[in-house]
Amino acid sequence: MKRGVSGLTILVLAMAPSSATSKEQERVVRIGIRCLGAPDEVKRDWQPTADFLTSEIPGNRFEIVTLNAQESLNAVDAGSLHFLLTDPAEYVQMEVDHGLRAILTLVTLENGVACEKSGSVVVTRTSDGRIKRLTDLQGKRFVAISPSSLEGWIAIRHQLMLKGIDPDEDFASVGFLDSPEAVMKSVRDGLADAGTLGSEEFARWKATTSFDEGTFRVVEPHLSDRVYPLEFTTPLFPGWPLAVLRTTEESLARRVVMALLTLGPRDTPSLATK
Repeated sequence: MKRGVSGLTILVLAMAPSSATSKEQERVVRIGIRCLGAPDEVKRDWQPTADFLTSEIPGNRFEIVTLNAQESLNAVDAGSLHFLLTDPAEYVQMEVDHGLRAILTLVTLENGVACEKSGSVVVTRTSDGRIKRLTDLQGKRFVAISPSSLEGWIAIRHQLMLKGIDPDEDFASVGFLDSPEAVMKSVRDGLADAGTLGSEEFARWKATTSFDEGTFRVVEPHLSDRVYPLEFTTPLFPGWPLAVLRTTEESLARRVVMALLTLGPRDTPSLATK
């Protein structure tokens, strides 16, 4: 997914008029969003959440900041954010190195099911009959999103290692392309034999772009209608955490949590307790 969930009902909130003086006194609160999709789309999808928090917590103006992996690290290191929504694996590293603390977990609405977990898929071209199981990936060209991304590499790498396959040794090549769209296009165009990306991203990419439905095939697909009604190849893992930086006031963190907990999965992009 783009970490701004399209297709959910967006809250439209009446904002009380503010005087110029009150605007000048507003504190800017920056929420970083680890960006996998197009930054403009991610910001557009999350802006209603920022607007909602601005209306619920007077004296503060919330801004969305879209960031790639390196930009996230730089922003956390510089202390230029108050909150960060990020990949679980990247969060763990920043928790250790920078003292981030998870306060909420992203919940997405997938086919009518509120999902607190996520999964990843391995995709190949339907026309490529060589790859039917994960073990068939040996000797193949593989693409992923980022070496630090749980859904875009770490989850499938771990699963492959459990099957006795070391991608560093057993793949013809491994490339990191920074975005789900680039992974899909690389596989589609025959530049790679297979690739991995998040299940939500795969589902939305299929639904929102004009390509032949039969172009791609998921390797070793699973489906759990009640828990996670999308195809996945890897075991399911926790959703993205919303983390607070250690420089952020505890009182502000509590107010953000209380405001976001009033939202349901059918409202704005929703967060629920860990």
